[in-house]
This record gives sequence, structure tokens and C-alpha cells, in this order.
Amino acid sequence: LMSVRIQRSAAGLVVAGEAAGRFSTSATPTLVKSVNGSVAVEDCKLPQKDDNDVIALGVFGVVEFNNEQFLIVITNADPVGTCCKDQWFRITGALAMGVEGQAQPGDQLFTRAMNLVSGGSMYYMAKDAPWGKGSACSVQNRNNNSSPADTSCFIWNDAASEALRNSKKLHLLLECTQGFVGNVSVPVPSSSAVNELWLVARRSHHRAGPRYTRRGADKHGNAANNVETEQILLSPGQDTTTSFNVTRGSVPLLWCQNLNLAYTPKATLLAEQKDQIVSFKAFISPFSQRYGNTTFVNLLKQKGHEGRLVSAWEAVIEAVGLKKSSSPSADGSTPEGVRFWSATKDASSGASYIGFDLHTMSGHSKRAAWALGHLNNCMRPLIERDHIFSQSRESIVMQKGVFRVNCLDSLDRTNLVQMHLGRNALELQLDAIQKAPLDQQPQLFDAHKLLWADHGDAISRFYSGTPAMHADVTRTFYWTFHCLRIQGKRTVAGMLQDAHNGLFRYYLNYHDDPQKQDAITFLSSAKYPFNGQSVESSLPALPALAVTIARVFQPQFAPSPGVLSLYSIGWAFYWLVAFKLFAFLGLRPSHIINKPKSLSSQDSALEKQTL
Repeated sequence: LMSVRIQRSAAGLVVAGEAAGRFSTSATPTLVKSVNGSVAVEDCKLPQKDDNDVIALGVFGVVEFNNEQFLIVITNADPVGTCCKDQWFRITGALAMGVEGQAQPGDQLFTRAMNLVSGGSMYYMAKDAPWGKGSACSVQNRNNNSSPADTSCFIWNDAASEALRNSKKLHLLLECTQGFVGNVSVPVPSSSAVNELWLVARRSHHRAGPRYTRRGADKHGNAANNVETEQILLSPGQDTTTSFNVTRGSVPLLWCQNLNLAYTPKATLLAEQKDQIVSFKAFISPFSQRYGNTTFVNLLKQKGHEGRLVSAWEAVIEAVGLKKSSSPSADGSTPEGVRFWSATKDASSGASYIGFDLHTMSGHSKRAAWALGHLNNCMRPLIERDHIFSQSRESIVMQKGVFRVNCLDSLDRTNLVQMHLGRNALELQLDAIQKAPLDQQPQLFDAHKLLWADHGDAISRFYSGTPAMHADVTRTFYWTFHCLRIQGKRTVAGMLQDAHNGLFRYYLNYHDDPQKQDAITFLSSAKYPFNGQSVESSLPALPALAVTIARVFQPQFAPSPGVLSLYSIGWAFYWLVAFKLFAFLGLRPSHIINKPKSLSSQDSALEKQTL
């Protein structure tokens, strides 16, 4: 892939491929201009090189901000590695150029959207492939010539790139996805060969946003925090490629957790069962078409507000044709604490459901091995049934189904179980490439564990603003072949870090997430304002004064990690006291907390029912 050169002209922005320090003649240059308030793309003549030209790696797309158009280009990216002959890059720099010569807006919303692009959580693949077959496409889907799945939900510049795609200017565009890409090379014992292990996570931009502004599903079946994670195992020098897909996402019902000053707001159902069934069917139909057999693994607690959500979901799955049955464990028994539903002949989908209260069954870290062992007895036969994707010169074996794991946030508990699923799949992948079994490769054990922990932190940072909880425990798991052990104990440093993360999440929920949601919506839709609404604060006088006081004490420099931890804890306590004061004075949560202005009319109407 060549880079692109952008030149400002009186008519707009001239964009063309760049080679050997000048415009390339291999493709016709493109003029991006504004016509009657809309962006237009057309061919133009090759201009002369200018010292003020901007050299970029590729084009993200065009966004509209306050009725002005801006071309976003990717200026910097760090190489991650080469997987299946395709090189991955992590985006670290971006620039917005006004189509009519305007400077990049200084508005906070625009700045935050640009930081989402250049902050290190977006990736692209240097691959000359059709749109939708690059970074957003899994290895299996890329090799599925019969019925490839639509990948547009994972392309974060899908809306921004529309004008250029419609004008057949795909050679200028980079297909960008948000999530995590990591890899590690591990030597095979008693051999000169190495195993290359990759994790590629792709987050859907449909219903994307922070955890308390984006929960559940909408009437179209789009679920929040929907992430596809692909575990790829390669052995350089061999022609066999193996992969395993697993997904996560919010409970696919109509529900929310409205911010109300509580540390953990209670989950609230937003519709009656008949509407919940419609929403669930809208979710499961395209999901099953994409992945095949779907096994839901629900880790929510069975009591309290999580329990009410569990009851509603299990009532819905029974209504769509699933019924309680014995688990698929090897001996046919149902392990303690496991609830299993499978599809009947009359079911509207071939899904199955495993309910397991991981938090209660684990009790504490010493019982996690026992609890996960029970859960694994149900999951392992399903992994072996749906298998993995494997491609060699002789044959292609397709993965026939997928696990979809969730807890309340679909972060900490979910990552632990997904890591366990990945470990089971890794045994099948090693067998497919004819390498030593997992229990004979301790280095691969550790590499797999740490890669999944890094993946969990990355997914958590986008959705909650902090790394995953219990990182000290997660990173010290030690596996034997068919069970799980935990090495070491929870450390004081780990508990303090969790306390900091929890309090910092509390601060972010109220002060930062509404603005973050608006930036995500602007970037994924490529247009602002939202239905004529601005994102300016409309807080009443007292809360606005509290915000002003807090900003006075905000550090104007980058503090050390220790100082940052103390500052964040103090900041969270400040807001906790401030919110309690507002409540004492009779201010309702809706009077205190800024709401994202980009919420859809459906979301807004449903939320009002719970205030």
C-alpha cells in the first residue's frame, strides 16, 4: 500500500497516491470538495508537488461538524506484526483537514473524537483486499467464499468513508477497526520451530459507548459492548492456519442502568416480555447467520438486580423455543450451579444457553478453580463439537459455532471465562498444526495467559475507562490439563489498584462518560450536531460550581503513577461527597448528571420511564 499526498487547493483537497516523494501517476487524483453543504468527490488533474503538502498513511474518511466538512487522515502508526502474510498497524496519529481550508476545530467534542482515532485503540491491516475483507474480517470469514458475513459493524470509519467508497476511491482508504491486536512468538520445546499466538479483538460500532450510557440491546438487535475476539495460532514454515472466535456483549434485552449517584446503579428492565422477545429475535437472527451455533454463557448473579435480569432473559429464551435440559458434559450430568437450555425442534434459532453465577460459586479466589472446573465440564464438549477453524493445503475445517459470554459489564468475569475457553481451543489448535500438546509447553501457557490479560485490559479501558479488575489474580493463573489452579494470593498492591480503578470508574461514570459517548457517536456516524442538539453543559448552578471547583484542582502536568492513583482516589471521594450533598438538598439525579446528547429518541424515551 502506498501512502497518500494531500494538497490544499481553491476548489478543495486534492488527494492522490504518493510514491518517490511526489504524486503517483498510477491512479487518477481525487478532489474532495464541499457542494451546498455536502461533500463531493470527483477526479481531477495531477497537481504539482508543493512543500505544504501533507503526507499521510491513508484516509480515514470525511466527517461533518457544524455544517463544515473535514477530511481525517492517518499520519502515524506503529507496526504490530505480520499475521497470515498481512501486516497489522496500531494507529497513533491523525489529522483533520478542512475541505474548504478551515483549521481543525478546537471544540472539545471534535478533539475527543480525534483522540479516539489516534489514541492507540484503533488498528488497520496493510492488505490490498476488497472493503470489508481487511482488518474487520476474521481469518475464517476471509476464507469463507460461500457465505461471508457482513463485517461493516466492525469498520469504525464505515460512515466516514462512504463518499469515497461510493466514488470507487478505495485505494485511498484504510479500513479501521477498534479493539486490540497483540501477538507473541514462543519456541516449541526440543525444536527449532516457534508458535505464533495472536489475539485480535474487534468491537462493533453499533451501540458503542461507555458502560452506563450503553447497556443491553435496542429494538434493532444491536447489543452494547459487542466484541469479537479471534485467537490465531500459526507455525511459520507450515501452511496450516488455525483460529478460534469467541464473542462478548451486553445482555441482549431492553434494559439500562441509569446513573443515580449510587456506586452501582441497579439494572432496570425497559419493556414487557413481548417487546423483549422481539428485541432478542432481532439480535439472534443475524448473529446466528454470522457465527452458526450460538452458546450464551451468562455469568450474572442470581440474586438482586442482576437476578431480575437473569430471570427476564431465561423467560425470553424459553419463549423462543429453548428448554432446560441436561448439560453436554461428558457424563451427561449437570454440574453444581450450572443451568443449561438447549433448542427444541420448534426453536427459532439453534442457540443454547449456560447460566452460571460465577461470583457466588467462586466465593473467593481459592474456589475459582473449582467453579471454573464445573463450568468447563459444560463448555468443553461444545468447543469440541463446534471445533476451530483450520486451513491447510489439503482441506479447510470451519468453526461451526461461537460462545457469547457476558456478565454485567462483560469485562472482568467475562475475560476470565473467555481466557479459559481460549485455553481449551488452544489444545485443538496445537493438535491441528501437529505440535506438542499444551501441557508440555509451559512458555506457551504463560504467554497465552498474559496475552489474554492484556486483551482484557484493552477492552475494559474503552468501556469503563480503567484496566480490568483483579489483574493480579488473572495474571497468576496456572493451568493443568483439565483443571485450573491459582498461583499465589491477592496482593496488597493489587487490592489498592482495584480500589483506585473502582473509584476512578465512579468519577468517569458521572463526569466523563456522557461526553465520551457523544464523541463516539460523532465519530461512528460522521456527523454533528445530533438531531439539532449541541453537547454544551446544561447543569444547574450548584453542580456547575462543583465542576468548576474540581477543575481548579485538576493537575496541569502528567503526574507519576503513584501520584495519579492518590489524585484519582481523592477526586472520586470529592464527587461522592458532592453528590451526596446534592441529594440532601433535594436535587434529583436528572438535575445533576449530564446526559449524552447523542442518545437516540428510543433510548431517551425508555430512560425517562426509569427516572
